[in-house]
Formats: sequence, structure tokens, C-alpha cells
Amino acid sequence: MSDSPLPEEVAPRPSRRALSPTAARRVFLTLTATRWLPIGFVVGLFTLWQLERGLTLTQALTASSVMGVAVLALELPTSGFADALGRRPVLITAAVANVASMVALLLAHSFAAFVLASLLTGIFRALDSARIHR
Repeated sequence: MSDSPLPEEVAPRPSRRALSPTAARRVFLTLTATRWLPIGFVVGLFTLWQLERGLTLTQALTASSVMGVAVLALELPTSGFADALGRRPVLITAAVANVASMVALLLAHSFAAFVLASLLTGIFRALDSARIHR
């Protein structure tokens, strides 16, 4: 037997102290707030921007909901693309879709243009999600 220390992958890890229920709740609420609060601000500002560009409230929210529908419809197929093609082509396609969606959003002045921008954003998010979760 040798007196050399165990390799790192075999050495026991130090135990972590469990969080109390109060501390776990505080961490959960902090992480939730820092994740979703900025998105809430962006959604509100984006809706105001659409209203400023001439859309009604119904049109603005309908156009924005297209993104969620696109992500829902494309989540599984884009994961298949990531499995078949690899991460790099899916990342490049997601980046192209993101740039296209931002250009479409900047140029949008009608309901159809905002729907197109939202659809492209949904495609980007589905492709980006497939790249990450592969």
C-alpha cells in the first residue's frame, strides 16, 4: 500500500450543511425574483411600445402570445434537430433567428409585422432551448 493521497475523483467530498426551511425559502424567493422580475418589466415595456406603434391592447397581447405558441409547437422538433445535427448548427440557426427577430421587431409598425417578429422570437427560443437541453 502506498501513502499517496487518493485521487480527487475518489476522495470523499466534504458534506454540505442542509438549509433550514426558512433559508431555503429565502433562497428560492430571491432566485425567483431575480429571474422573473426583469422579464415582467420587459413585457410591460414591450406592450407599451406596441401600443405606441398603433396596436390595440388585444392586438399587442395576441402578437406577444404567438411567441409562446411557437415555442410550444417547436420545442420537441428542435430538440430532434439538436440531436441529429449537433449543438453548433442549432446554435448558429438560433443566432440567425434571433437577429432576424430583432430586425423584424425594430421595423414592425403593424399587427402582422409584430406577429412575425414574435414568431421569429419563438423560433429562436425553441432552438436555443434545444441547444441547451441536449
